[in-house]
Amino acid sequence: MFTKCGDVFHGYISTGVRTKKDFYFGEIEYLFGIRFMPGATCLFFRDPIREIVERPVYMEDLFAEGDSLLSHLAVTSSFKERVAAATRFLRAARLPEDGQSKLLAYCTKRLYQTRGNGKLSALAEDTGYTDRYIRNLFTDYIGISPKAFCQMLRLQYVLLLLAAHPHMNLEAAAAFAGYDDLSHMNRDCRRYMGCSSRQIRAQDFCQRGPKDGSIMFPC
Repeated sequence: MFTKCGDVFHGYISTGVRTKKDFYFGEIEYLFGIRFMPGATCLFFRDPIREIVERPVYMEDLFAEGDSLLSHLAVTSSFKERVAAATRFLRAARLPEDGQSKLLAYCTKRLYQTRGNGKLSALAEDTGYTDRYIRNLFTDYIGISPKAFCQMLRLQYVLLLLAAHPHMNLEAAAAFAGYDDLSHMNRDCRRYMGCSSRQIRAQDFCQRGPKDGSIMFPC
């Protein structure tokens, strides 16, 4: 995430959150961000990120050349130029893939394919690694356990369902998402969103694009 106040840019890295959270960056004029798929941080720095989950840190604390990017952003004049500068920086900073990054990419892809209904034991059987190794890999490079990751994926699918079908029966949404029943879905809603599924639908947590009907989630 990048903020602008006057001619000064600051860069922050947030490795994810375990619950719905508001971030405060002080008085700023402008903010934009780049969102990565879960686990992508291991392509940029090898150190575990579990210690900075839910705690944004200054970009230059993790990237040695972070100051250089901020200097480039300071002389840009448009959003397009800022995105281009950040993209060039990240492409140059990307590390070669190693065994851990490939394993994590495979596991997250499989869980996305099951919409959060995959099993850790199945990942272990597919890859030949132990449950414990995969669990530690998720905690180190995503900041949460595979179980929590699956719970968030199921909840994201519920949000998509309710956004696309505003009048869908909540019990049906729970079944489509793979929950045993509505109470289990509401438990995850309260854990990660701080409210029930009925409140999520009433408050319309998603933002709809004015032209193409795209749906964006502030979580």
